[in-house]
Amino acid sequence: MCIDLSMTIKQKIYLFILIGLTARIPAKAAPLPFQRGINLSGWFQYVSSASEIQFKRYTRQDLENIQSLGFDHIRLPVECFKMTGQAPDYQIDPLFFHFLDQVIDWTEALNLHLILDNHSFHPSIADSQTMLDQLVAVWAQLADHCSVRLTLYNAAGEKVDLLADDTFQSGRHQVIWDNSTQASGVYILHLQAGPYSAVNRLLVLY
Repeated sequence: MCIDLSMTIKQKIYLFILIGLTARIPAKAAPLPFQRGINLSGWFQYVSSASEIQFKRYTRQDLENIQSLGFDHIRLPVECFKMTGQAPDYQIDPLFFHFLDQVIDWTEALNLHLILDNHSFHPSIADSQTMLDQLVAVWAQLADHCSVRLTLYNAAGEKVDLLADDTFQSGRHQVIWDNSTQASGVYILHLQAGPYSAVNRLLVLY
């Protein structure tokens, strides 16, 4: 999910939620559900189409083994730009969702969190607007599978507010946070859409 941030002099921060964010997880976000994870690269990567995904590379047993070692989340790099149709819809191949849904079922059953790392960039695409259009379309389709919860924490890891907890249609949505009673500093946005998680830092200055 992609979060565009803009501040106003009225001490309100308008959070424009655009489906499609990859973000670094802050080390101090203590209450967040992922502390120890493992990267499963090459599973949904390095292919020219969804039909080339080597799905049997990992099995549910592999995920059970990961869980038994104390891991609480899996980072799954995906290359969605190779698995979509043409502009303007960039429709994701249903086979990709078929494989991804199986991974989601396994992680949910094992109480593992799943972080999608979308590598939707191709060096042959020189037009940044084209890349953005595809990125938005891809994450919008992914988000259609899930309800969205957006939670705000302070730098100490304490919950400040629940900004959204609903099902959203594809596209851009606005959530307003009135921070007039909050101090300046670093805040942490945790976006949970079904099994998908994303985290971003928000700096508030007065």
